[in-house]
Amino acid sequence: MSESPPRDRVAALALIGLISAFFAWQVAHLDGFRWDYDEGPYMMAAKLVHSGHRLYSEVYSAQPPLFIASIVVAFAMLGPSAQAARATMVVYSTIGLLATALLARELGGWLAGLSAAVLLALAPDFFLYSRACIGDIPSMSMAALAILFALRHWRWRWRGWLALSGLALSAGLLLKLLPLFVVPLLGLIVILNRFNPSSPLKPEHGWRPAMADLIWLGLPCFLLLLWCLLAYDFWPMCDQVIGFWLQARAVFRPHLASNGQKIIAYLAILNGGMSSLAIYGLWATFARRPVQALVMALWLILTALGLANHAPLWPHLLTAWLFPLAVLAGTAAGDIAHRLDALGRGGSTRSKAKPLLVGLCAALVYLSTLPATIKLDSQLLAAPTSEEDLDAVRFLKAVIAPTDCVIADEQLIPFWAGRDVPPPLTDTSFKRVISGRLTAHQLIAMTREYEPKAIVFWSGGRFADHLPDYLKWVRATYRLARRYDSGAQIYLSVEPSADGGFPLASNPPTSAASPRSGEVR
Repeated sequence: MSESPPRDRVAALALIGLISAFFAWQVAHLDGFRWDYDEGPYMMAAKLVHSGHRLYSEVYSAQPPLFIASIVVAFAMLGPSAQAARATMVVYSTIGLLATALLARELGGWLAGLSAAVLLALAPDFFLYSRACIGDIPSMSMAALAILFALRHWRWRWRGWLALSGLALSAGLLLKLLPLFVVPLLGLIVILNRFNPSSPLKPEHGWRPAMADLIWLGLPCFLLLLWCLLAYDFWPMCDQVIGFWLQARAVFRPHLASNGQKIIAYLAILNGGMSSLAIYGLWATFARRPVQALVMALWLILTALGLANHAPLWPHLLTAWLFPLAVLAGTAAGDIAHRLDALGRGGSTRSKAKPLLVGLCAALVYLSTLPATIKLDSQLLAAPTSEEDLDAVRFLKAVIAPTDCVIADEQLIPFWAGRDVPPPLTDTSFKRVISGRLTAHQLIAMTREYEPKAIVFWSGGRFADHLPDYLKWVRATYRLARRYDSGAQIYLSVEPSADGGFPLASNPPTSAASPRSGEVR
């Protein structure tokens, strides 16, 4: 869809303003205790690496290294805090928002790009997880950027776009392995480009130039893999990232029927409005640009296959759908506007009016869901914080010295208190416990080795419910100092001092002082 240069400039400025507004809004809303349990392990791992411990060889992490390294950079610049970690996610998410807008522009023009950016920014899961310290949105943002660069190679004959695509994909995989399903998609884009009769690269069709393109695409992946091998201890990294994934997969087997139900519910209920626009957008793209539409269809199919094969399929993993949905929904908005303009000019026939009617119906479905979307977004301005969270943080600050460590099955409690956990215990997730990667025997041994001054059994029940032998040992060795209505408990190794110490309490104080800057809010 051709547009005049003045309109291009105005649209580009509008997109810059929209992206800047999104970034400014998100970084102004980074407070609150916790969006998801996973925030705690990532922030604590980054805190320990920032203080001098080595990732994998000392600090346990089941994620590829770039995710923790990115947070460490933020901690070095801004200091260790939840806000700094979440701001890092906003940076990656803003890149993903820009990539999504430019992808939609490639398919349907500037209006499609601007619409895609708005639709994605308003999607409640993107609105939330673009600030949460979790790797799904950052990794898929880089994957969307990789797809954009690969499609740019279609328009321009410069193989540097393929190298940039491989670099972006590698960054996405080093943030989290979620975009693995994008790897075959990029390969298919290269092959389709070389064997598409209408491709601008027609003089170089064939397998030999296609293989050269694949090498350009894969070389950055090889170089970044080499960087990982040189920067980190190989075997601990492989064991924690790959070995843990394989062991957990043997325990948590994919349940295709259950995963399929979750995917359908996510598309039809939670994102029904955007899905309706995306369906129309896919049809409109096939009508105008069939090869690019095939790429989008393959993106949707590979996303479905990749997520259906996940176990467990946590809700935040489903955010991978938002990027192709937003691209196609934005394309739908651009196509509807184009058809309305043609109708206003009197250039629309009856046959062309039928698709417009379908598109308007899809738009009405989305508009009917918009009030609920905005209401939900308004409830997601800060991470949930309970009085128990605040009390536990204050309690640890009061009775545990900054140089002492804490063992917890909710790492955000000691993190907000400015206290460390033993480096091997940055991750005490259900997945690690149930898969057998963390046992009561190991916990007892590490407790004896590190001699923590406090042990936190939080309301999630990771220790209490799944490692009861450890709870029994702690009760015999430590002294109960805090017990909450939710069932959470804090044990201390020594009795707090008589003056200024906290008494044994079954019900902690309910009043809370107003949090200061940098505290949980």
